[in-house]
Amino acid sequence: MRMKDLTENFSLKDLSDALQGLRFKDVTDNMPTRDQVADALGLSTSRTTDTVGAVGLFAMGLLVGAGLALLFAPKAGSELREELGERVTDLRETFSQQQSDAGATRARMG
Repeated sequence: MRMKDLTENFSLKDLSDALQGLRFKDVTDNMPTRDQVADALGLSTSRTTDTVGAVGLFAMGLLVGAGLALLFAPKAGSELREELGERVTDLRETFSQQQSDAGATRARMG
């Protein structure tokens, strides 16, 4: 059936009469819920979260990432450990310096 056939068979008066019988509440009551739509699309949502599982998965990702980083590192293990040790020492010194600067600032203000 073509659109022209539809417009010849139905008038705006027919449409108006049909819509007057519908109430908005009737339409909304028959609509699917958000969960039903998600299930139909294969995107079911879970209202509960598994925190322990999420943390475990994150930790596994960290371990795998660290292992891959060490496997593909361009330096030998001893060189890498030495460089990491130097960086940790530098960070400790920087942190200690910032703490002493903050303490001196507090002493001047207080």
